[in-house]
Amino acid sequence: MNMHSPTSLRERLRETTREVILDAAETAFAKDGLNRGRVEDVAAIAGVAVGTVYNHFADRGALVKVLLERRREESLSLVDRALADLGHAPFASRLEAVLTTMVAYFDTHRTFFSLLLEEEVQRDVSKRLSSTMALVARLETLVVAGVAERALRKEDAGLYPMLLAGMLRGVFVHALHTKTTAPLASTVKPMVRLFLEGAAP
Repeated sequence: MNMHSPTSLRERLRETTREVILDAAETAFAKDGLNRGRVEDVAAIAGVAVGTVYNHFADRGALVKVLLERRREESLSLVDRALADLGHAPFASRLEAVLTTMVAYFDTHRTFFSLLLEEEVQRDVSKRLSSTMALVARLETLVVAGVAERALRKEDAGLYPMLLAGMLRGVFVHALHTKTTAPLASTVKPMVRLFLEGAAP
């Protein structure tokens, strides 16, 4: 059996080209904005013809939509993997793993996060909230486990997922606003400590 049939090679080449275009779109749109970035610039950065971009994406709007969805899916997949790898580790270790994963993804895709924030500003409140709910759902599962092992008080458990998501968002927004380029790994342990112990001395 031919494991490298022309069809499978074409499919792999098409998928590789699509990923190159998405990476180029992230760069182009981060530079010029979601509303001003041009498909011509995306094509130039990707090293392909403009027609090739349109062979993969119906129009500019479809390209933006797929880019944002793909990056969200990637970050959530990494969170799922981090939680699965730790299995039944103590709550603090799993929390640190989730925050570390999200911070590392931010450091790798700062341009994506700047696009995501730009997109959220342009959307209504309900859609802004819905864009964070997939991460919040994972944090809810983690919090339930934390309450079960008595690492967290159950009385306030309903607030914890949104507080954690808000803490992460605040760190990311601050880094983008101040144009900080240093990796944010150093913020993880303080966030875990603040969440578990509070700010009192």
